[in-house]
Amino acid sequence: MVMSLFEWMKRATCSHEFRLDELKKTGIAELETPKNNDYSEWMEYYSKIFKHESHTKRVMWPCSKCKKVFYAHCGLDILDHGKAI
Repeated sequence: MVMSLFEWMKRATCSHEFRLDELKKTGIAELETPKNNDYSEWMEYYSKIFKHESHTKRVMWPCSKCKKVFYAHCGLDILDHGKAI
């Protein structure tokens, strides 16, 4: 219990630092495009594509201090949480 509390405090107060060599692609499969030219299917596709995990969780980058993993569209979005070393 005490160790888990210590780990929680460490993560909550961490000034995140990310190593450039730890940035990785997640490999989530992209959303399939519609096979035909049906307007409703394409509208559904375009309404889902930017919310799909293949777009929002394209890369993962763990913090080198607390090991918390951050997911984003690109590494620049993750740098809002800390700095690259």
